[in-house]
Amino acid sequence: MFYFKLTNSLQLQYDALLTKLHGMYVSREMYILEENMFTAVGRPFSVGVSLTDGNVTGAEQREEWNSISPDMLPVISEVTPCGELMRYIIMRLRAALNVQPCANAYMLSTLRGKINEQLKNFNIRITDSDETMPVVSLQMDGNDMNVEFVIVRLMMGSVPEEDDSEEKFDMHYAKRVMGLMRYEEALKLFLNELNYHDPSTMLYTEICMYIGEIYYHLNERENALVYYRQCDPRFVGDVNDLYSRIGHAVLDDGTGLRGDMIRMYYRCLLNPTYKKSIADKYDRLAEQVEPIYAEHEAKCVEAGRYMK
Repeated sequence: MFYFKLTNSLQLQYDALLTKLHGMYVSREMYILEENMFTAVGRPFSVGVSLTDGNVTGAEQREEWNSISPDMLPVISEVTPCGELMRYIIMRLRAALNVQPCANAYMLSTLRGKINEQLKNFNIRITDSDETMPVVSLQMDGNDMNVEFVIVRLMMGSVPEEDDSEEKFDMHYAKRVMGLMRYEEALKLFLNELNYHDPSTMLYTEICMYIGEIYYHLNERENALVYYRQCDPRFVGDVNDLYSRIGHAVLDDGTGLRGDMIRMYYRCLLNPTYKKSIADKYDRLAEQVEPIYAEHEAKCVEAGRYMK
């Protein structure tokens, strides 16, 4: 059981939600997480909300709550990854309970993506979908975890180590360089950064995915295979995509007209900029490859599953 406070803006967001659900609720500015139950201590009663199914209950008052001073509790601030996650939880609750105004599926998906970028540093990922149930689903180190466990881990010092590289790595910049087909430049950035991450981390897997993709574009399929196989499936959103990439690195030998066309077509799927660069050839390419591509893709996935 984890007791905490929220900074003013987060408190106002959550208390406003609870007041709309229970008009008599008055906050005592003290909150509790017990696995996936989020309780707000208040007067004349407290309110508990399940982060699993959105069920709202009047929480039974406990004697120990009266002896706890909110001033003694740790504070979750919105300017931290923990606070960003808490803001997302509150927004998800609002949507799940249909308390207006609430974010639509697109807004929630966009926010989830942004927060997951921060949480990668802690091997944490939000895995719930745009559906309302479960309200919040989290993984840590590739395993499902309750919200209390993740919040406590974020609060209690799971801080990523300082980057010892001479210049701070900019993932977004490296991805842009890669997207612009400046593959040698992007490869250098990603390979250098990989040295600063443990193979058991989510960021290591993500960087290996990018390195593997770059090597595929450079037609260095053996190198692509080496890095794809270092990816941990626990940290990959779509494991079949990983198997597919491994399979393409094995099967797309580029020999003969058919093999060359398949490789060109797959490169178009990986990088829209490459597709634009062969715009004058693409329609004819797609006409030739699409009738046979589904069968080839299935073979790639199967080969990748076997090779991993």
